[in-house]
Amino acid sequence: HILAHCETHLAKFKLPRYIAYVDDFPRTPTRKIAKQQMLAEIEDLTVGAFDQKDGVWR
Repeated sequence: HILAHCETHLAKFKLPRYIAYVDDFPRTPTRKIAKQQMLAEIEDLTVGAFDQKDGVWR
């Protein structure tokens, strides 16, 4: 479980509030994750993500 792993390795204030599962990340020609492209493709980062604070899927 991702949250359990994070809780054992991160400080409480660093725990992610939202977790979204994706099949693949957009990549640059050098195979690095294209963060800007990924953010541009996502309209709302919380849609379909698990909200840890509220304990619900968005």
